[in-house]
Amino acid sequence: MPRPKRASAQKPEGYYAPTSSTRTRTSAATARAEKKRKTDDQPEIPDRPSSVPGPITVATPKPLDPAALALDLERSYEDTIAIPSVERPKRQKRWRRPADNPIEYITDLPAGWNYDEPDLDPDDLESQIERCRERISDNILTHEFQFKLEDLVRKKTRQE
Repeated sequence: MPRPKRASAQKPEGYYAPTSSTRTRTSAATARAEKKRKTDDQPEIPDRPSSVPGPITVATPKPLDPAALALDLERSYEDTIAIPSVERPKRQKRWRRPADNPIEYITDLPAGWNYDEPDLDPDDLESQIERCRERISDNILTHEFQFKLEDLVRKKTRQE
């Protein structure tokens, strides 16, 4: 059973706080229009990216080289193409350590010493294996070079 509304349920005007006579209540539509008018009056910020994307650029391919198309495909051009040679640095100084005083930590290596052996070709597994054995015999990072040696031997067996 719904409860009947009382006649005195509404508070009289001005009960809570005096209302401002300068500002009147507006509807939601007029509030939105007023907000839009305020934003339209503000100057446009040039750093803000626009929401409209720019024009789409179409890349046109370069025309084919007629000299390249005229090459004889039956002839081998292997010797005519120069393969760029890579300058490798000189081999670093060999540091031999006695068995009672091995280098076990990277922090103990001499300044400028490189673990990666930049003077060797990365595809030449034979020379890298030989260099790992040399480092192990010199007592330089024996555990790490042993691990590297095992990895290189595995790669070599996979290639063969």
